[in-house]
Amino acid sequence: MRDAADLASNTPDACICVTIGSLDDPELAGIEVQYGLESRISYVEFCQDIPGEVTGEGPAEQASFSGMTSKQS
Repeated sequence: MRDAADLASNTPDACICVTIGSLDDPELAGIEVQYGLESRISYVEFCQDIPGEVTGEGPAEQASFSGMTSKQS
């Protein structure tokens, strides 16, 4: 099992995003922000009133992604 400190980051703007489906009891957690709006399915209406973000849209994310190398073939 990982220690919570393993998930920490030394950058002040770091955050940890958790998928609601990965929780033991998702009913106890509220949805604050949706990530990955670019993958939204057009005919599924779910949490339309919850704010969301497109993955990698901001300049900081673009800079972070630019240094990554895909290992997918």
